[in-house]
Amino acid sequence: VFCSYKFDTPRWHKIAYIGGNVSGIALIIFSTVLSFEGGSDHSDPTPQETITATRPADYVAIALPCLLGLVVATILSTLLKLSKPERLTTAVECCYQ
Repeated sequence: VFCSYKFDTPRWHKIAYIGGNVSGIALIIFSTVLSFEGGSDHSDPTPQETITATRPADYVAIALPCLLGLVVATILSTLLKLSKPERLTTAVECCYQ
C-alpha cells in the first residue's frame, strides 16, 4: 500500500502486478514440490495413509483460523474505509500469513 501511494505511476503498477504474479506462481510451485517431497525415513506414512487417517474435524480445525482471519481482516479494512481493491488485498495477504 505504501509503494502504491509513494510510486503512483502506471509503470510501477505494472511492475508490482508482474512481481505479484511471479511470486504467486513461485509459491504454488514451491508448495507443490514440497508436498510431494518424501523424507528419507521409510517410517513416514504415505499420502494415501495420511488422507484416510484424517477426520473431518481436522479439516475444520485447519480451515478455521484462515476463515476467521479473513473475516476479521475484511471487517477491519471496511472500518478503516479502505477502497474495495485494498480490502481484497488485505484479505488475501491475511490468508497468506
